Amino acid sequence: MEIKQLFRDPLVVVLPAAHPLGKEKYISIGQLEQEPFLLLKSGCESLVINAFQENELSMNTQLEIADNSTLISMVEAGIGVTIVPSMILPSTPVNVVVKPLIPSLVREVGLVVRSQQLLSPIVTAFIEEAQNGLEEFMK
Repeated sequence: MEIKQLFRDPLVVVLPAAHPLGKEKYISIGQLEQEPFLLLKSGCESLVINAFQENELSMNTQLEIADNSTLISMVEAGIGVTIVPSMILPSTPVNVVVKPLIPSLVREVGLVVRSQQLLSPIVTAFIEEAQNGLEEFMK
């Protein structure tokens, strides 16, 4: 089995628009330790949980949310802060502030194939189209 990487998606901090950390250029995990935290349960939460644990910090988790738009609406309402993959955000988020994490967290998105040398032409074409479509989407 081999992994064909499609793209790297940085995780970002999302804060309510008037949050004091919104003035910072970057935000560290440590700055979020005491904040009411909303955890997105969409498959990459282990990256966030591990980042807190690796820094020997506890996460002040208030809620676990599975839906992207619900999560962003809760941040807009001031219920808490979150860390999410940048790809889930609307192109122009409203009533929230989005800041990069330092050090950065990145999720890698890819496809698992048996062998890249044994791919059929149709699978190769699918992978190329997926990569091109994602590049356009990420712009």
